[in-house]
Amino acid sequence: MAGLNAFGPDGEIDQMYFEIVGAFMGLDDNDSLEFSAALIVILANRIGDQQVVRESIAAAKQAVEDKVRRSRPDGY
Repeated sequence: MAGLNAFGPDGEIDQMYFEIVGAFMGLDDNDSLEFSAALIVILANRIGDQQVVRESIAAAKQAVEDKVRRSRPDGY
């Protein structure tokens, strides 16, 4: 995933993270899911490069799978 950069300049990624997390404040679970889906579609459209979007999807899925795997007692 050579084109995927998960980190920006110092401080920028932190600010972006807090803005994204803040957007979820006050939303219930269903609204959070709808917001997430809308944001993903909007960002994918803005990116405009299908390969970059695919790589991002794969990276996000792998991150969640790794987290789930680490949370299991047997590690699998």
